[in-house]
Amino acid sequence: MAAKPTTAPRDDRKRTFAYSLFFILLWACLYLPFLNQPELEKEEPRRVIPALEMLEHGDWLRPTIAGEPYLNKPPGLNWLIAGSFQLFGMSEWAARIPSSVSLLVASLAAWFYFRRELGNHLAAFFPAFLLVSATILSKARLAEIDATLTAANTLLLVLWISLMKAPPQGRWWRWVLAYSIVTLALFLKGPVILLFWTPLLAVPYILGIGKGVKLFTISHVVCICAAAAVFGFWAVAANPSTPSNGSPLFSNGLQEIAERFGFSNFNWPAYLLKPFRFFGGLCPWVFPLVFALLVMNKEKRFRQWIRAQAPRHTLAVITIGLSVGLIILPNFLPRYLLPIIPWVAYLTAHAFKDLSEKQKATYRTFTVRTILVVTVAALPASLIASILLWDILADTFRIGVIVGACLLTATAVALFSRRGRSLPFLNYALLFFMGAAPIGYALVNGHKATEAVYAPLANEIRSKIGVNDSDAILVKCTDAFVEDGISHFALLFYLYPTRLSKVDPESSETGLIIGRGRDQEVSKGYQPERVLAELNDLTVWQISE
Repeated sequence: MAAKPTTAPRDDRKRTFAYSLFFILLWACLYLPFLNQPELEKEEPRRVIPALEMLEHGDWLRPTIAGEPYLNKPPGLNWLIAGSFQLFGMSEWAARIPSSVSLLVASLAAWFYFRRELGNHLAAFFPAFLLVSATILSKARLAEIDATLTAANTLLLVLWISLMKAPPQGRWWRWVLAYSIVTLALFLKGPVILLFWTPLLAVPYILGIGKGVKLFTISHVVCICAAAAVFGFWAVAANPSTPSNGSPLFSNGLQEIAERFGFSNFNWPAYLLKPFRFFGGLCPWVFPLVFALLVMNKEKRFRQWIRAQAPRHTLAVITIGLSVGLIILPNFLPRYLLPIIPWVAYLTAHAFKDLSEKQKATYRTFTVRTILVVTVAALPASLIASILLWDILADTFRIGVIVGACLLTATAVALFSRRGRSLPFLNYALLFFMGAAPIGYALVNGHKATEAVYAPLANEIRSKIGVNDSDAILVKCTDAFVEDGISHFALLFYLYPTRLSKVDPESSETGLIIGRGRDQEVSKGYQPERVLAELNDLTVWQISE
């Protein structure tokens, strides 16, 4: 009698599809709503303006602002933003989407790889940490480098584990993939990625942890040389050195390092709070990690658990070493440690894997009750906030509040249902954030939309000079504005389409001059018709021939 075909592979494919769809929906709820709000802020204009000039001038090698080389960072993120502008058009949404998409890709790749080792549920710690951690949420919805660098380090973690497990004859293509990602990361933030990649390779040899990965192989050496050659070629071609200041990229990098180690803005109270800011940035997932570690420490098997597996031992040593080393920096910021988040996710998942079923059930009960209390409290709190802000919220923000409230209600119902009570605790937590995120973004960004500064200012300037939104304006920036006007660069984005250049007294073209205050040098060689706008230390003139 013929054996009946097994349904296990089919069931596994269904679970894989269900989990993948769930993570994509989680990402969509967290990162797509109101991504065009608020205005460009913080460092975003410094990433967006060079991308616009790349599209305008066709120079993809050297990032510029107002035609002048802007070499504080390599052009990797500028390339991603410029490509996004070509696909989706110019908007805040298009500028910010590359950061969040990179995290989605990395979290799915990590979950798909580690689910065979950890199971579907525990491997979900990777999407949880990478999509829902507090610091990640504050950075991945911006056109900034930190999220993409974290995504790159996540993929490197996957490849490093794969290299440790692979037979020698199957490692060459893994080295190629790993150093392709290293090269991309070099173009994002320069050699910073080596601070995270090099210890993964070196620490097992230095401390004698396991067998490690064979480093002195032809394939590895060739990949190192290729990555160094590609980035080195760009560094030489795009950063011409001068006898006075050398290469701008490297001089700017050394200056930034000196600032991080310096004590110019040192503040003792803020310095003492830095460890709490770091652990707070890992919330809410720092709690399951602490719970698991406390349980193992109580049972006096923490050291045994750490040393039982070479990757786990290596990651624990590097995570602790890098965290302590960076936290003690005088000017440390929590975002510096974002790339270690996938390492913490790996340790957390393995810690929970080694807990007993009774211990897992204890934490699950605690999580479900906490989420239930928070959900029940969040619904009336969001209702009260919505009523207070309803008049100033646009229709799209009101819809966000309603959708989020429905999702939160569904989470509360699921907690009480018989089938819902059997769900893993991690799914409950992620469901809660799916509902809470649209409400939070709608209320916060809806309020920020009423405080917009540069978009209304750009519209006011265009109306004063009688120029349509589709007509390009010649905008000339003073040296002081390009060097120190970072906080006002967003105006250049909202004035687009523009032709940006530095102030040239010999030019007779009509247009605008943007400068820092009413400096006499701004109008040198020109006859300003009138001051069009002033904002703090920003002044915009109209010039004529």
